[in-house]
Amino acid sequence: MGTPVVARLERTAGFAKEYGPRALASIGASDVAGWLKGGRNRGTVMALRTMFNDARRPQAGALITTNPFANLGIERGKSRKHVKPPNEAQVWAMLDAADELTPPSFAAYLLTAAWSAARPGELDALTWTDLDFTPGAECIHIERQWNVKVRKITTPKHDSRRTIAMTEPVRARLAGLPRESEYVFTTLRGTHYTPSSRSFHWNRVRAAVGLGNTSLYLATRHFYGWYALNVLDMAPHEIALQLGHDDGGELVRELYGHPDAGIARAKARERFKTVGRTVTPLRRPSHAARHDGARAQA
Repeated sequence: MGTPVVARLERTAGFAKEYGPRALASIGASDVAGWLKGGRNRGTVMALRTMFNDARRPQAGALITTNPFANLGIERGKSRKHVKPPNEAQVWAMLDAADELTPPSFAAYLLTAAWSAARPGELDALTWTDLDFTPGAECIHIERQWNVKVRKITTPKHDSRRTIAMTEPVRARLAGLPRESEYVFTTLRGTHYTPSSRSFHWNRVRAAVGLGNTSLYLATRHFYGWYALNVLDMAPHEIALQLGHDDGGELVRELYGHPDAGIARAKARERFKTVGRTVTPLRRPSHAARHDGARAQA
């Protein structure tokens, strides 16, 4: 089955934003090389190849004659759907290790990342004015991110500004976090975190709990999607809103959900316990009953 349309839109949005004003026919090999320079954006190749193939079709008016993303020699790797995040026990061990090994601000950063699904760059740029602690309506306003590519504050990825739930673990931690600057998570130098300034702390944590080369993204945002779907039974469209997707949950089902067969089997066993109490087991009729039934039919 091919990549769903909504997922392709998600993966081609960055390219469209950068090259949008130009005609498709003007995109050539040099543009592709620039887009992929330094190993960037490799995950978008398949979606962009499909997009340009569609533009070649007569039904679309044959807008182009060649596909600049064809025959690049880039093998299609496994998507994130095949990579499972840490389980709940591992995540709690990770958070305990952060409390022991890292500054309070980074420990709070890590907990918030795992239990809010905000992207790492969005938490880098989070300010105290983005938090609403109103009882019963606690939420976090995601308005910006630290964009490592341009090294400045920008709007979130795909302009996914949104308001997300401040879950209880996050509320409890942030309510007691000292306010050391305008940013919620502040480094020892008094600035917001960046990938380079948090990598030292993250490497210590994942080494301490045996997570190997697990990425921060996989252990936090990706974990949230898996946990919300499999353990909390949240609907995909609800998870999508927290993640900042506008596809109604399609990408959650494709990439983040990782339906867990073991959990599904345990739920089936548990839920059918109730059914088992109300269904009368079928009993094979006795020989006498069968004989009486046969005589009655005769």
